[in-house]
Amino acid sequence: MHYKREIVLGAWHLDTLNSMNSTALLLSQQGRYEAAEEMNQRALEEREKALGKDHPDTLTSINNLAGVYKAAEEMSRRVLEGYKKMLGKDHPLIVTSVNNLVGVL
Repeated sequence: MHYKREIVLGAWHLDTLNSMNSTALLLSQQGRYEAAEEMNQRALEEREKALGKDHPDTLTSINNLAGVYKAAEEMSRRVLEGYKKMLGKDHPLIVTSVNNLVGVL
C-alpha cells in the first residue's frame, strides 16, 4: 500500500510515511526483521527530511527501529540457547547462531 502512496504522493508525504511505518511494524510482527529494519530505516530517513530530527514522528521511527533490533536480538539469543540445549555446544548450528547474533548486535 505504501508503494502506491509513494508513487502518487511522494516518499516525504505524511500519509506515505505513516504507511511505511505501519508496514514496518507488520513486518516486525511477522518476524521478518530484515525487511522491517529496511522499512523502518527508510521511514526514518524520510521523516528526518520532511519533519526534522526532533519531531515526535521521527523519534517514533527511531524507537520502532530500536524495537526491531531488540526483537531480533531476543530471538537470536533464544535460538542460540535452544540449539545449545538440544544439540550441544559443539554443533555447527551454534556457530551459525552466534554469527547471526553478532550480526544483530
